[in-house]
Amino acid sequence: MARLIFTYLGLFLLGAIVSYLGNQLGRYIGRKKMSVFNLRPRHTSVLITSLTGSLIATTTLTFALLSSWEIRTFFTTGLTQYGNKVSEITAKTIEQTQMGGVIYRPGEPILTAIIDGTKTPEQIREQIEQTMTYVNREALQKNESVAEIMQTQFTHPDDGKIAGYYNRDMDNLVSALDKIKGKVILEPTADNYVLLGEKFTVRFIVKEYIPKVFNQGDEIISGKINGSETAENIASDLSKLILKAKIKAINQGMIENPITLQLIEIKRSEFTDTIQEIANSKQICDVTVRALKETDNRGPLEIYMDIKKAI
Repeated sequence: MARLIFTYLGLFLLGAIVSYLGNQLGRYIGRKKMSVFNLRPRHTSVLITSLTGSLIATTTLTFALLSSWEIRTFFTTGLTQYGNKVSEITAKTIEQTQMGGVIYRPGEPILTAIIDGTKTPEQIREQIEQTMTYVNREALQKNESVAEIMQTQFTHPDDGKIAGYYNRDMDNLVSALDKIKGKVILEPTADNYVLLGEKFTVRFIVKEYIPKVFNQGDEIISGKINGSETAENIASDLSKLILKAKIKAINQGMIENPITLQLIEIKRSEFTDTIQEIANSKQICDVTVRALKETDNRGPLEIYMDIKKAI
């Protein structure tokens, strides 16, 4: 928040200073009836005012580039490289967190499962218990991975269970799902910070389940991309189209990964082949993002590109 306020104040002061100086210079030239490039004094004043406006825009952009790593990286490397850089930093941060022995953070989802609330309370409880089996398996594997990174040993609990739950949470969950009488997405999340080898409890998060958000081959979004541009620009335009597809998918009920913010998956070969096909066309192409297979709202949403030359 402090950085945002500082940025706004800086831009405000820069704009005010440049406007004031431009106004003073324009008035001075008007009084002296000076001429630039053999223009009439009135036209010279208009030129000075226009240059002042351009200077404000240029100064503002320069200040933004100097004060923001994100903006500077976006302008110098493009959307695709910026996304790769963010992913790299995120991965490095996660690895550093794991180096500190942190397995899960508070509220971090461990996995997602579908629970059928149309069953009897006993059957609902059995489904949740089965989910907890997968939670323990996932948590044990995560401990082994972190222990390997830290170059230390991780000893499995004698009972094979490292994750548990509060009985009251289980009772409340079974009761709630029995009343819903429908399928839901269940996300067991870490109740607190979980350190290497530490047993922990989970909290249950319930989310709406949409069995079919997209059918195989469904159009998610489409747009036009100019094949006469450079490969870098084509890749940037494709990345923007995929981002729009993600936003549309979320609006239709799909749930992105709350930690990595990932939702859409596309094979690298599919992405690079699409760039090459558009570039080879040397024309404006209609590109349609489609669902690779039938998908519920848990994700990930696997996609492919359908390309046609624009008429």
